[in-house]
Amino acid sequence: MTNLRSLGSRLARIPWIWSALGAVLLWLAIVVFAHHNPGGTITADLEIGSFLVLVGLGQLCVISSGNGNIDLSIPNVMTLSSIVALTVGAGGRGSTVLALACGLGIGLCVATCSIFCIFVLGIPPFVSTLGMGLIAQSVVLVREEDLRNVAPASATQFVTSTVFGIPTIVLLVLGITLLLALLLHRTGFGRGVFAVGQSRRAADRSGLRPTAIIAGCYVISSLLAATSGMALAASTGPSITLGDPYLLISVGTVVLGGSLILGGRGNVTGIWTAALLLNLIVTFVYVLRFSVAVEDIFEGAVIIAVLSIGGTSMSLGTAGPRRRGVRGTDGPSAASGEAAVPLATMEESAGL
Repeated sequence: MTNLRSLGSRLARIPWIWSALGAVLLWLAIVVFAHHNPGGTITADLEIGSFLVLVGLGQLCVISSGNGNIDLSIPNVMTLSSIVALTVGAGGRGSTVLALACGLGIGLCVATCSIFCIFVLGIPPFVSTLGMGLIAQSVVLVREEDLRNVAPASATQFVTSTVFGIPTIVLLVLGITLLLALLLHRTGFGRGVFAVGQSRRAADRSGLRPTAIIAGCYVISSLLAATSGMALAASTGPSITLGDPYLLISVGTVVLGGSLILGGRGNVTGIWTAALLLNLIVTFVYVLRFSVAVEDIFEGAVIIAVLSIGGTSMSLGTAGPRRRGVRGTDGPSAASGEAAVPLATMEESAGL
């Protein structure tokens, strides 16, 4: 009994366990009530959820850097990048490589402008990224006629193909996830992201460069959003509202996955479990033939339930590892009660 309690206690401390448990329960409900193929259901939702995982990973980087950082330009970057890529690709008549480069270039351009507004003009991240998103949306409306372009057949075939029954897009996004996990948890840049998220002043006094680190997070977010938009357009076709559903759900994915909304801790694995949970909610409501209004209510209820059961540490960041040496330390930062955060501490608070 003691061993079981100990195991349960350890599992409860895993940040993404509650979203994973919610996904499993919903998956079982779909199989039981709708008599769906278990493997087919999970495969389909993983395929659809892959696009959300990409933008969730980008949002994770930005939010983990703390200091109120958030990227609200994601949906419009997705839409504009897809339109530009399809226009350059010209339905397969143009260069696919050039089309991909132009789509990623849009993401880089939007990120650069957001960074300029935040660090040079001093505009808050919320306003800066929202403003850049609105500018991108205006460009989309101007170029609305380009929506007649379709993705090259090779791109569509690649995105919708499977390898041993597993969608190619899932494998591709899984590879990107592993690379980002290595970047965040095994490099100085990643440790710097979590250090800045816990305390920008302390990170600065530790010799880090918070401005460069945060700027890098915005670049990663925009590039992943552009990638997701182009892949989604190749899979489902272009649309003027292609990225609209991803505005707030990208933030919800980060929080549901066990990352701290105030920054300082990010969980890559949780992005997958949260994305799967959110997509299974849509599937569950659809198979039971509920209305869209019921879908929104059910989705909100599930999110609140997961966050409530998981504890406030998932959503508000009030719990978690205590920063060693924040008060009563020797050195120049002790007088302000804020010490340089050891990079080893970042490893503890940023587990996979």
